[in-house]
Amino acid sequence: MSTTGVAPRSAMRGPLPVAPAFNFFSVALDLNDPAVQAQMFFPDEPFRWRAGVNVLPRPGELPSGFVPCSTGTMRQKETSEGRDYGTFDAFTAYIPDFCTAFGIGDWEDFKDQANATILATESFAAERQFAQGQPMEDNPSLDDVNLAVLGSGVGPMEGLALLENAIGGTGRAGVIHATPAIATMWSASRALLWTGDVIRTVATRTPVIVGHGYIGTDPDAAASPTGDTEWAFATGPVFFVRGDLMELSDDIAETLDRDQNDLQYRAERDILVGWDGVLQAGVLIDRSATP
Repeated sequence: MSTTGVAPRSAMRGPLPVAPAFNFFSVALDLNDPAVQAQMFFPDEPFRWRAGVNVLPRPGELPSGFVPCSTGTMRQKETSEGRDYGTFDAFTAYIPDFCTAFGIGDWEDFKDQANATILATESFAAERQFAQGQPMEDNPSLDDVNLAVLGSGVGPMEGLALLENAIGGTGRAGVIHATPAIATMWSASRALLWTGDVIRTVATRTPVIVGHGYIGTDPDAAASPTGDTEWAFATGPVFFVRGDLMELSDDIAETLDRDQNDLQYRAERDILVGWDGVLQAGVLIDRSATP
């Protein structure tokens, strides 16, 4: 009786990680863009973003009017409440990887796998920082005590309407922030449209960030989400800046634990995220409610 031999199994990598569509970076202003710098930076101010930035928002007031014929002390006057700086510090996003020295294979290929993963998933880290203040807890974040609560337990379409009106109340364009689940509900109601790499609301063309890192956001001074409820938010314009991809070490010898004969590698990237501070509003949406 003859037997049939079985060839050794083939080694292969898993599928290449892909960045999610409509993430934070699809909408936010890139501070490395010279055109953005010309609009937002003070003349001759050095750009040292890794040490943090102080953001002076534009005037938050709406335009007022007065009767042209009024003169002197009879003229209607409005005073400004002033503007406060918002301070945003950078953080380091990283992907760790581990392998034994015996099974590592090609060192450069091993590093490339971690590098590719952080490039695909860094938006999650940016969104988690922006919405939940992780890991920089002293940074302003969507869930901090400054959140203006628009409603609780409302249906998806009513929640979207409240967010749109909150932006409308500023008299200027803004940004809506939603989890994938809430964006799915809005899409099912045909409230969203796709324009290139950006998703927008049908009614006002407001850009929507669909943030995987927004999942589980639980505001400090408002109701906690449950199985069917999640928070969605509205802000003014948002921004970011990213540093170059940093490798923990180019030398395998510097990463090797000689006692354990294994390797720990980290791909790292510095990121800073923030917004103008004019609007910070949220609504707790019940996905099971209609409309």
